[in-house]
Amino acid sequence: MTLRFLIIAASISFSASGQSSVYHPFPDSNAAWCCQWDGHTSPDCYRNWTTYQFNGYAQIGIYTYSRLEAHSFTIHYVENQNFFCVEQDTAVSSDSVYIRQDNFLKTVWMYDSASFSDRVLYNFNLAVGDTLDTTKAYWANGFGGTKIITSVDSILMNGNYRKRFNYNTGCTMNFDTDTSMIEGIGSLHGLMFPPSCFEFSFHLNEMTQDNAILFGDTTGDACHDFASGINEIKTDNTFTISPNPFHDFAILEGSKAHENSQLLIYNSFGDEVRQQEIISKFTIIQRDGLGDGIYFYRVVDSNRNLATGKFIIE
Repeated sequence: MTLRFLIIAASISFSASGQSSVYHPFPDSNAAWCCQWDGHTSPDCYRNWTTYQFNGYAQIGIYTYSRLEAHSFTIHYVENQNFFCVEQDTAVSSDSVYIRQDNFLKTVWMYDSASFSDRVLYNFNLAVGDTLDTTKAYWANGFGGTKIITSVDSILMNGNYRKRFNYNTGCTMNFDTDTSMIEGIGSLHGLMFPPSCFEFSFHLNEMTQDNAILFGDTTGDACHDFASGINEIKTDNTFTISPNPFHDFAILEGSKAHENSQLLIYNSFGDEVRQQEIISKFTIIQRDGLGDGIYFYRVVDSNRNLATGKFIIE
C-alpha cells in the first residue's frame, strides 16, 4: 500500500510540474488575434474590431522580425436626444508591427520605429510578486505606473497546459479590475489594447494558430475576420451551421427561406474557394476536397444584403 501511494504521489507531482514546465512560445507565423474595444465619451461612442495576422518577414539590423498586420474596422456613433448611440460613419484602417522573440528569455520584442530599438511586447518569464514597469512593456500599454503579478497558474488549452499570469489593472471605476496574459497567447484585454476601465472595454475575442482555435470561439461578437477582409454583420436573417466543426458535410440553416441567394466560401487567406446556390432554408455544405482549417462564408441575397460567419473542417 505504501509503495502504491508513493507511485501515485510521484505521478501527481510530475503531472503538476509538467503543466507549466514546457514553454509554449509566441507564434511567429500562421496565427491571428481578433480583438474588440468599445468606448464612450459623450456624445460619441465607438466600437472597433482589430484583427492581427502574420504576413511575411523583415530584416531590421541584425534581427529577422515577423510582420504582424493589423486591420481595423471602426463604427462611430453619436448620442441622440434620448442618449441612444446612433451610427454615424465607419472607418477601415491597416497598419503593421514587427516582432521577434527570444525563447531562452521567454520574451517577445516589438520593433519601435520611433526609437529604432526594441520594446518588450510580452514577458512570459515572470513570477508572483514581480513588479512591472508599464512604461517599458508594450503589453501593459495604458496601465500607467507599476503593476504586480498577483498569481501564476496554468490553463488547459487545446490539450496543453500554458502558464497564465494574473494581475490587477488598477481601474477603480470598473468591476473588471483583474485580468491575465497567457503564455504564447497574449493578454486577455487584447493583443495590444490597454485594459478595461470606466466607459471603455477591451478584450480578446479569439486567437487561432495553425487553423486551430486556442482561445475564444466562433460564436462571439462580430469581428473583422482573419485575412479574408469579410466583416461579420448581424442581420435579421440569421444562419447556423451544424455540426461545426464537421468532417464530411454540414447543414447551413437560415432563419427563413432564401430564394435566389448564393453561398460564397473563403479560405483563411481570403480566397474564394466555392460558390453554391441557396434555394431553401437548408443548404448542404459538402467537404468535397476542402482541407482542414477555418473557413468564412458570406450569404448574398437578391437585395445584396449580407450575412457572414465561420465554420471549421477537421
